[in-house]
Amino acid sequence: MKLHCTLQNYTAEIFHIPLFTADICPGLFVTPAFSQVFPLLETDVQHVQLQYNTAHKVKGDKASFTSLSEIECQYLPKALQVTFKRLACCFHALLSEGSGEDLWRMLKASLSQEALASGSFSSQPIHLQNLVFGKHKECLMAVNRRLVEAATSEKLPVNLAGKPGRVTAEQIDTTLSLFKGNYAAIESHLDTLQVAMATSQALKHQDTSRHDNLLSTEKNLVQLVGDDSSAGGLSHILTLLKGQLQLPANQRSHSLDDVLMVLMFLYSLSGGDCGDEELEVQDQLVEAILAEKSDLPPVIHSIVGDAVSGSIVRDLLEDVWSKLEAVGTARDDLKNFQSILEPSTAISPASMKPLLKTIVEQIFSPDKPELVDLEFKSSGLKDFLKSGFGLFMNVSKPRPSDHPLLLVFVVGGVTATEVKQVRDVVDKMKLDKQVVIGSTKLLRGTDVLQSVFCQNNVDPDAVM
Repeated sequence: MKLHCTLQNYTAEIFHIPLFTADICPGLFVTPAFSQVFPLLETDVQHVQLQYNTAHKVKGDKASFTSLSEIECQYLPKALQVTFKRLACCFHALLSEGSGEDLWRMLKASLSQEALASGSFSSQPIHLQNLVFGKHKECLMAVNRRLVEAATSEKLPVNLAGKPGRVTAEQIDTTLSLFKGNYAAIESHLDTLQVAMATSQALKHQDTSRHDNLLSTEKNLVQLVGDDSSAGGLSHILTLLKGQLQLPANQRSHSLDDVLMVLMFLYSLSGGDCGDEELEVQDQLVEAILAEKSDLPPVIHSIVGDAVSGSIVRDLLEDVWSKLEAVGTARDDLKNFQSILEPSTAISPASMKPLLKTIVEQIFSPDKPELVDLEFKSSGLKDFLKSGFGLFMNVSKPRPSDHPLLLVFVVGGVTATEVKQVRDVVDKMKLDKQVVIGSTKLLRGTDVLQSVFCQNNVDPDAVM
């Protein structure tokens, strides 16, 4: 919106730009106002149908759906429609100052490629950049280097003792202590000190070893699922679960929430084909939940509540499994991006093909493969001609890589690892393009569990 007001010899030009984004670092932003928005799954189909038919019962308007692909925006609950329209309007207002836009979408994810006005993303904070884009060791080295440089610039007595190439929490804390009481120095280097303190706390946190254990388990599952001659992934999880239950609670490497997280990773990785041990895994989980009902981890407790009988817990776990299966089939409608697994061969082990990374690689591939899973959103005669349907013009089909800036927006959240993988692709391909990642939130592992198993994504205002 532009408003021109003329008073005597003065003219004011007012621009309306919605403040709905929060910049984390250059190339990454989130939208906190929409942090609870999460893509619907196949398990939500019946819920949407029930909501719609109940709301339109008086009019006699009745709908019936067999899959998520049949549900259009008009069939969603009003509150959810308003949420999606607000998000779309915010982006439209934010990008309307650009010189033009091409839009693509892929199922529940949205890809938006823009030629924005110069400088639109230049004011983002940079002190978190290493934490998001750097490898673990490189990140620690960068944080420590900036901290030492800050202390040196204030002429503080820095102690550089320690093993070269290794940074510990104690080493960071020692340098941080030099700033104690020096308020002028603290004010001058506040961003560096905050990042250093956060890094130290993360290194000392009890979840650090837990994350290492989860990463190891996920690597094992990748090899099992990628090797046809191996036992199924559920067999591995069943063995893991039995072993954990034999240990005292304070000695276990995986909590029940961790087991649920690994299960969701397995179903997404395998497309739902995980093995024949589902009932055995459920039996073990029921036993574990009943045994630990007074001290359950947060997500499992949100799912089962105060259920005390095995039959109730089992019914609740059946609902969990239906959602796991829905996660496993979420990419079934895709053609090029259906699998996120590269199977093992005689000369190489199985490996992951992260979805976001693969999409960006295909977009910028010199071979220009057809992006059949990305739907170009035409909105006028110009777009009609660009799409290659002009009667008198021979124009190539537009691609997201045609413009100097690619903006990828992910509904439901994105992890720092995914963002780093995209940055690595851009650096490896030496692109002369700018790639910006946006999402509704920056995810932790438990956030995905909460969104899939504990949150009512059809009716966000409802309490489950």
